[in-house]
Amino acid sequence: MTTGLLSNQKTKFIYLIFLLLLSSNIYCQGTLLVSGNGNTIASGSSNPLISNNTNFGSVEVGQNKTLPFLLDNTSNGGNPKQRLDNIIVTVSGSSDFSPLSTNLGSLKGSDNPISHFVTFTPSSSGVKTASVTITFSNGTNSPYTFTIQGTGVVPTPEIDITDGSDSGINNGGTFNFGTVAPNSTASETFKIRNTAAGTTLTLTGSPIVSISGDSEFSITTQPSSSNINGNGL
Repeated sequence: MTTGLLSNQKTKFIYLIFLLLLSSNIYCQGTLLVSGNGNTIASGSSNPLISNNTNFGSVEVGQNKTLPFLLDNTSNGGNPKQRLDNIIVTVSGSSDFSPLSTNLGSLKGSDNPISHFVTFTPSSSGVKTASVTITFSNGTNSPYTFTIQGTGVVPTPEIDITDGSDSGINNGGTFNFGTVAPNSTASETFKIRNTAAGTTLTLTGSPIVSISGDSEFSITTQPSSSNINGNGL
């Protein structure tokens, strides 16, 4: 009878040790909170927003946009014993999104938040989506996931007109030839540029450049080509 009682007490003692160890493990766990642009990104969020950097907006094909995210361990008011370990960031879905780094190490409750960056480089036009997954050990809410989105847009040509001194002339603007004596001439060379890289500006007029108004003005030389590549003349 005494042996049974001791065995029962020993079992309770083992259970107590187990519970204490379990409680200690839970007490030392951290809790992750991710934010963008100062606004919280809830784990499981599938609604990308400009306000929290999960929506990258419109980016021209071939260009890129990088946005920051903050990873913070919010456990128990900054307790250094409550850690997030082996923090790994992965991005799945559209390959147009890429994380600056994937292994972020550990984050104690007393540490400053970690800045993490994701870059969107659209390879084609249209809406692109991806899922960000953050896994870690010794934490209460792993994995932490959310959806990001961006829209690739095809750049459009941008015409730019300058005079001989490379001063810009706005659409609807004027150029003054100054005072010219009767039966004399004054000439000016105007440049037509396409300032949008990666595009082709097609001049469709026939003739390409025409002039109206006083007959004293005339076009001396037409552009040599009707197609102007981006950043070209």
